[in-house]
Amino acid sequence: MKGGRKFLIGPATENNNTDRVMTLTYLQMTWWGIFRPQLQQQQLQRQQNKMDPHALLVEASNRPQGKKEKQFLIYAATNCVKFRDEAYLALSTIGPAFHGGKCHGGSEPNNNRTFVQNGISLSNWHANVEFYSGFRFCLVMEHVYEQPYVTEKILMAFLGGCIPIYYGSTMVFDIFHPDSFIYYNVTNPTDALERVDHLEHHPEAYHKTMSHPILKDGNATVERYFNFEGETLKTKMRHLLKLQNYKFV
Repeated sequence: MKGGRKFLIGPATENNNTDRVMTLTYLQMTWWGIFRPQLQQQQLQRQQNKMDPHALLVEASNRPQGKKEKQFLIYAATNCVKFRDEAYLALSTIGPAFHGGKCHGGSEPNNNRTFVQNGISLSNWHANVEFYSGFRFCLVMEHVYEQPYVTEKILMAFLGGCIPIYYGSTMVFDIFHPDSFIYYNVTNPTDALERVDHLEHHPEAYHKTMSHPILKDGNATVERYFNFEGETLKTKMRHLLKLQNYKFV
């Protein structure tokens, strides 16, 4: 476990790629422990018909769209990492960009880079999602490239109704629909920058991207990564712990 954000189950080491190792990312744990219960509570408060929160991830028609009036891009980070700041600077050449934390690209704000108060922290997840809903793109890069290290950042952007611009573990391509977000390769960002520029200046292309479902394979992805009540994760855990031959009452 690194920084409390990665959970390894099994007798092998992290680098030993066998079927006896199972990794639970911080992304999975925060979905089950924070986002999912919050979504259920919101439904109760609004007296909405009960909907499985997984439907937001599976059904394209349920994908959050954010506010009707949106700004171009938000970058909210307090851990300033060089490649993230460089990405923010590059993206700010496309349109007016906003930063919501102390990280702002390493230079003073100008006409295309503006500070906006947000109050984002690890203790107010719902407020974070609401804040992201006012932007078309959310720069949500991990602070390090490590397999398989995926935090809540990309999921928070999806739930906020923006297009995530992500960098980090390529595990995300097995979880999320590849056309629903933008992967920003920090060593060669040209493709990502060109795609953001195209989507920003062609509304029909932007809306098409927002019409894709969040998850790559719908309910199959839910069972594989997010549904701790389902049989897929249960079966794998029982196999890892060699409990498949036991019954519990």
